[in-house]
Amino acid sequence: MIRGTAAGTATISPLVAPRLLRELRESRPAPADPAQRALLTAAEQRVVGLLSSGVTSNEDIARHLCVSVNTVRSQTAAALRKLDLDDRTQLALWGARNGLHRRDASSERMK
Repeated sequence: MIRGTAAGTATISPLVAPRLLRELRESRPAPADPAQRALLTAAEQRVVGLLSSGVTSNEDIARHLCVSVNTVRSQTAAALRKLDLDDRTQLALWGARNGLHRRDASSERMK
């Protein structure tokens, strides 16, 4: 987290993320334009779904999806670019607002 902050990326504490996302889901904000979701590939949607469920590290996402960390980075960057978002926090919130969160993922922590 310190290296990410030094590099200028925003992070969500693994202790705070589940609560923040739960509150966001419960508040039921209006979803964004449905056409935005169609911009993402199925693989990008899976990555965003895990991010929005509180799985915050690339390593955990990669293990969960059985892909490489570089693949997760690439799919995250592609989703950020396609949705014109600035950071992973915005991407996680976008995913939660658009129904991409996975209820099973937040309780299923990677070991």
